[in-house]
Amino acid sequence: MTAPPEARRWVHVHKEQEVKDYDRVGFDSIECDVDPGYYVHRVIVHSSYSRNSGDNRSVLRALGSSLEVGLAELVGQSGHLSFNFLYQYVHRYGLNVTLVCIPKVQTLLDWRLKVWNELREAAQTQYAQRIQLHREERSKLIQRIADFDALTLRRMEQEEIMKGVLRWLLGPSFQLVPADVASLFAQDSNDPGVDNVLDPNLLTDSEWLKVMERGEFIKYLHNAIEWENVLFFTYPYFWDDTSLWELKKYLFHPDSTHRKFLRSGAARVVLTIRPGFEASFTSLVESGSFGALPGPHPYVTIAREMQNYAQTNYPGFPPANPEQNARPLLYLEQRRVWREMQYVVALLEACKSATGAYPAPGPGNSLPTAVLTPFLDGPVIIDGINYSGVNDYNTKTNATQVALDPSIPDDALLPTYANVPASDIAWHHPYFYACPGRTGDYDLISFGADGVPGGTDKDADISANSEASLIATWYEYTPINALDIGVTMNPPNAVPPQPSPDIG
Repeated sequence: MTAPPEARRWVHVHKEQEVKDYDRVGFDSIECDVDPGYYVHRVIVHSSYSRNSGDNRSVLRALGSSLEVGLAELVGQSGHLSFNFLYQYVHRYGLNVTLVCIPKVQTLLDWRLKVWNELREAAQTQYAQRIQLHREERSKLIQRIADFDALTLRRMEQEEIMKGVLRWLLGPSFQLVPADVASLFAQDSNDPGVDNVLDPNLLTDSEWLKVMERGEFIKYLHNAIEWENVLFFTYPYFWDDTSLWELKKYLFHPDSTHRKFLRSGAARVVLTIRPGFEASFTSLVESGSFGALPGPHPYVTIAREMQNYAQTNYPGFPPANPEQNARPLLYLEQRRVWREMQYVVALLEACKSATGAYPAPGPGNSLPTAVLTPFLDGPVIIDGINYSGVNDYNTKTNATQVALDPSIPDDALLPTYANVPASDIAWHHPYFYACPGRTGDYDLISFGADGVPGGTDKDADISANSEASLIATWYEYTPINALDIGVTMNPPNAVPPQPSPDIG
């Protein structure tokens, strides 16, 4: 910080002069500079002179007054100062003037304002440094949190649900790891560097049997309950301990599903018991134990248990048991065809809105292009608004999308057509149209690349009435003892205007 102004400053002026004409009146002056931020508060003067012996006429004074009175007029002044005086009947004189100066009020106010600004800037700098430090710490925490992928988080959530369910179902006396089993964990006799393991070489026969029985009990619980089909509903934070309300209310996690899980205060869990385990599981829940190891049960095979694990559904992930009749949109051509079919659906809906019914099919279950043509650019009502055809609706919708997002690609916009597309854009096979349809008010189907019903891959049928679209596939494999899921997804709206000739 800037140091405060000095409380006192002294300006010293010395004047010494040899006089040539003793009898003549002489005039002289002294000059000095006082800091503009200070003013003269008091003047101290010392004078001396030499004269003829016995001559009492000697004079050394201010003009019209004594030196003291004249110099007193400098009090309150600052800047460049000048003081005039006269002398007579002296051979030599000397003046020592000391100006005692103090800071002006404005100087003190300016200093205070400057110091306040310096303190404020220093505080802002410290604040910015603390904010930056907190941001860096936050970034590190976010990175640590982000290191857990979504699938890992879903499995963590399911494990927490599993742990809570078992503890509540089996009662206060149930322990996930009983004390008599926990006491058996020790250092591995075959690998001294590994601690806290159940080493069978260190167990007695009775201890070994106890651990094996525990293993059977664990296997039973994982087989009796269909954990792969567990369904749970989380409820708000205020059902939890009131001391946790503030924490949970503002708790944040970048994964929205995990954030909802962490913020929940209670949960409802729906369990399904595997067929064949109903009686023994009921006995276990009612009594808290079997009294003995459960008898013969339809334990699933290792292969089936792996399959059940792979088919576990997690929130936010494609279902492990998806819709079986979804329209296939895995290939570029299929997505282009579905984009065109949606345009035809809009024409059919416009026709029904205008006439009260869907049009009858053309010859050979073809599209009735003559009936649908007027709705390309003729009056239509869509969502209660009048448009000059489906093309007009698509054009205006596209303009709105572009206004909201100028970077949106052209192939993500709604198409327009000069003629009703009676054949698919990819393979040029006629669309199949039936009204009434077998799966809805009408059937609109593309029979794929081969142009005949059925088929797989590119030959698969694309139906307008399918309840879902298959836009990705994932593959399961077991390298050692776990299953990994690889997801390959093709965005449904990223379709080039024309298919590439390189497409096989």
